[in-house]
Amino acid sequence: MPKQKKWYHIALSPSAIELIDEKCLRYPESEYLFPDIRYESKMAAWILKEKEGTLKKNSVKPTPFLPTSLLGDNIRRYRERTNMKSFTPRDFRRTFKTLGGQIKLSKEIRDRIQNHNKSDVSSKHYDRYDYFEEKMDAVLKLEKKCF
Repeated sequence: MPKQKKWYHIALSPSAIELIDEKCLRYPESEYLFPDIRYESKMAAWILKEKEGTLKKNSVKPTPFLPTSLLGDNIRRYRERTNMKSFTPRDFRRTFKTLGGQIKLSKEIRDRIQNHNKSDVSSKHYDRYDYFEEKMDAVLKLEKKCF
């Protein structure tokens, strides 16, 4: 659930669905899209260190899925290897916002796609419509333009 504590339905383009389907086929036994295939060995090492009392103060318990920091870590390593200009995962959001503006998507629909919180009274308390059709149309329009 997002930080706003409300469920959010994501509009996915056909190419996004295709990528998700590929991930599901690659790891059919996993309930996660991005499973950590080394989870069991990491967990065994964690348990051993825990028993021995050798866990470091800032140790993080392994999870069966890849950490969200992995994307940023990989981007940083790629940038260092290729001398690429500074880039972070947040730049994907900025790029979407810019490209969406270029193809005349309204700021409101771009904000809704990015799940930006609407703080006005009407949006916060009265408007329960999910805008899914509008978000889907926008995602398809962006995919057609960019891919």
